[in-house]
Amino acid sequence: PIDHENTLEHMEIYYVGEKAAKSAKFKNLRKQNHKLWKDIQKEDVNIIQRMQIGRNSSVYNGGNFSPDMDNPTHHFHKWVAKNLE
Repeated sequence: PIDHENTLEHMEIYYVGEKAAKSAKFKNLRKQNHKLWKDIQKEDVNIIQRMQIGRNSSVYNGGNFSPDMDNPTHHFHKWVAKNLE
């Protein structure tokens, strides 16, 4: 987060081996891969921005928690509650 209204996203793409990461042979594939991931991330920006606007609404109650649908979060919350006692 930069401030309460802005976030800077940073993404890195890793390749296995020097040949895949740096050779001229795979340069075009690396460019295509970068473009694909950049385009996918751009698709999500509008969705995330609209979701944040909704969360800022005075009628938003914080969402409904379902331990059946979000088991790892449920276990984390139980762990935090237990350790706050």
